[in-house]
Amino acid sequence: METVVVTASESVNPHRSITKAVKRVIYRILYFNVLGAFLLGLTISSTDPDLIDDLGESMASPFIVAMKNAGVEVVPSIINVCILFSAWSSCSGYLYVTARMIIAMAVDRHVPQIFSRVSRWGVPYFAVMASFVLSLLSYVCLADRSLTWLKDISTMTGLLAWMTLCICFIRYEQACRAQGMNRNNLDFKSRFQPYSAYIGAIGCALIILLSGIKVLSGKWTAVNFVTNYAGVIVYVVPFVARKLIKKSGFARSAKLDLFSGRFDSTSVNKTAAPSSCWDKFMEWLV
Repeated sequence: METVVVTASESVNPHRSITKAVKRVIYRILYFNVLGAFLLGLTISSTDPDLIDDLGESMASPFIVAMKNAGVEVVPSIINVCILFSAWSSCSGYLYVTARMIIAMAVDRHVPQIFSRVSRWGVPYFAVMASFVLSLLSYVCLADRSLTWLKDISTMTGLLAWMTLCICFIRYEQACRAQGMNRNNLDFKSRFQPYSAYIGAIGCALIILLSGIKVLSGKWTAVNFVTNYAGVIVYVVPFVARKLIKKSGFARSAKLDLFSGRFDSTSVNKTAAPSSCWDKFMEWLV
């Protein structure tokens, strides 16, 4: 979802493309995540020796374990190739998102202005290089479990990002009500809001809190604490520090700017509706 939000600024017609993308996210989550996890739960035991090691860490993809248990020899290799391409796509996508976020912070003067520089082709090379350098941390495998710790920390920051998105929408919805803006007049309106945003924010907060259950239950170690809550510290401390240094508070809902830089849908030529079966299928798929 955060990828959809970031790419909105560079979409030719965000009112159309972002609306389509948001509507399709829920179905992709249900199909790939929920249904996939359900089917894996039916085919693999939680105590499968190929699934976890003595430390409780993942040894192999559960999809590969399922195919091996079924006695299929060729499919595991095919799944490995699919996972490799999926990982490559994910890395390139988040490299793009990270670079765009660094540019946004540079424009708002939250980071040095050098990161806002772009080439003559519009490529933000300094922001991309900074994002790439951070990605090299994933190759830190010199110590035992170091990659697992990095994975846990990055997962925690992802949950914090989702929680922040929910909080931002809650503030946006409050600003709409305070300024008399009717969301029914917008090109797209998400259902069950703002209740979904509250559920999402509270759910992410609970997962973040309970992720360190070992620390909270009395089994405190420096490693467990850093692994489970370092992401929270890295995420929260810069935000609080800037608020204190700049002595800036939170804007009131009635004064939030909801219109500056808003996209004008009338400036984009409307495309013709698909006529052939193939065009209709691609319109539905993409």
